[in-house]
Amino acid sequence: MIDFSKIPRDDNESSSGESDRKEASASPIDFSSLKYKKKTPEDKKPSSTPFKKDTSCPQESNLQDRTPEAKKMYEEAVSYAEKIFQSGPATKINVNGIIDIVRKFIDFIGSGAQEFLDFVFSKNSWGVHYLSLKSVNGCVFALEVGLWMGFKKEELSTLGVASFLHDIGLRAYLDRLTQSDRLEAAECEAIKQHTLEGVEILQKIKKDIDPSILEIIGQTYERIDGSGYPKGIKGDDINTLAQVIGLADVYETLTHDRPYRVHYSPLEAMRIILNSKNSFNPKLVKLFLEKIGLYPRGTMVELNTKEVARVIQHNPSIPLAPRIKVVYDSQRKKLEEPRQIDLSDNPTIYITKCL
Repeated sequence: MIDFSKIPRDDNESSSGESDRKEASASPIDFSSLKYKKKTPEDKKPSSTPFKKDTSCPQESNLQDRTPEAKKMYEEAVSYAEKIFQSGPATKINVNGIIDIVRKFIDFIGSGAQEFLDFVFSKNSWGVHYLSLKSVNGCVFALEVGLWMGFKKEELSTLGVASFLHDIGLRAYLDRLTQSDRLEAAECEAIKQHTLEGVEILQKIKKDIDPSILEIIGQTYERIDGSGYPKGIKGDDINTLAQVIGLADVYETLTHDRPYRVHYSPLEAMRIILNSKNSFNPKLVKLFLEKIGLYPRGTMVELNTKEVARVIQHNPSIPLAPRIKVVYDSQRKKLEEPRQIDLSDNPTIYITKCL
């Protein structure tokens, strides 16, 4: 498991990812570490869903801008998530409403639209508990990767609902989780039971809930090296969908502010995940990197020209060279006519840091 409180960070580093270029040159990401060893007949049985990219999956598209539609669905989802963590007894939680939201997400993301990521990486304050945003953002990441992996619609629905609800057991710990000081050992041990508590909550409020959703929720904090919780399950004994959610959850946590620290840039977050290679299936990490990228859509970046741009499409073959839209000049004046640049075709222009 990644101990977020012990990840080294430069005290002089700003939340904007000031050290991205320095760290990228001093400690580059080792993409060779993503190579995946093929299984032999002696290995454990494979997961029910293979880690295989579906090449027919819609790519980042040149479709019309669907930002207003994405914003409406994202806000609706955040509102539902806020009710999970902030609104009265758990019996009032509308699980069927969440199922409907996930289905809308699947249709939207499955069409090739990626406008959700603009809101996932938005710096705007939504005025809600961070766990609410975590539920929605993690769901978006999980579905993006699930579609890229070729999951069928039924699997995607299970993945999305389990992702949305996997932290429901943290309802009892909200006050403690909003404090900036480090948790005591006893508190950590107590909180590690939240996945099982979440399963109990869902069984009470929806008796006909899909058992596979409950299994996945109970395993989202397990890790393939056995370092996870609550049961220390290892390897392929962990449900494949739980592995996807677990990775998406860690990435979301790293790339967003928490009471005890500021966020890491997507580049930093992926480096931390790669350095924790024993915790996650390496092929899953590779697929996550291919789909989400080192500079995901919606990320604001500064260029070596001192201009500011928004990433509009990452480049799976050259992760450090996404397609961008320059929106501010070197003096931070908004451009009347933003211009698009494919950094893979312009080697003299490159990203120096995330903002």
